Amino acid sequence: MNWSLYNYLFNNQENYYLYNSYTNNLIQFDSEFNEVLLNCKNHEFDKVSTDILDTLEKEKILVDNDEDIYNNIKLKRTISRFNSNILALTIAPTTACNFRCIYCYETGIECKTISKSTDFVEDIIKFAKSFPYIEHLFVTWYGGEPLLKFDFIESLSIRFKKEFAQYSANMITNGYLLNENIILKLKDLHINMLQITIDGMQSTHNKRRPHAFN
Repeated sequence: MNWSLYNYLFNNQENYYLYNSYTNNLIQFDSEFNEVLLNCKNHEFDKVSTDILDTLEKEKILVDNDEDIYNNIKLKRTISRFNSNILALTIAPTTACNFRCIYCYETGIECKTISKSTDFVEDIIKFAKSFPYIEHLFVTWYGGEPLLKFDFIESLSIRFKKEFAQYSANMITNGYLLNENIILKLKDLHINMLQITIDGMQSTHNKRRPHAFN
């Protein structure tokens, strides 16, 4: 058994956390269990109960070989590229953003925003349906900050749901505009996963990624 390279241990003043980027699981625990995990990380497995070791293996926190996981990810990506039954689109409703990240590669790019016009929505639907063998449409909403144009995302997603029997999506967002109302709508719009971009703990994040109006 080995401590997976996909694990990241961190803590704040009160809580301890483990994030596994392969399973996308985030676990909160106390200082006592943190010692258990440190024992595993240091290959001191004799100090850990069999039940806990079994659970950690099941959750891919402990693995036989990280290379197997890497090869599995690589294989799935390769297969998906040759799958003619799935159409994957990346749609950026706007290049505008409410953050001013110091490293942003879009700095200097002219701000452009998608029109909510019916004609533009129909053009996207027409393009997606021009692939005759598609069984599943998958969309990544991107930006800029896509939630600045949530009204467009909502209207187009409703059309996608109507036109494609199998439709799902994810979104890459800074999360600043998320609230309970939007989150409930995202679920209904089949936006099943969010990648929220965070640069470290609060002080580091806020320094590197100031709000546009600060």
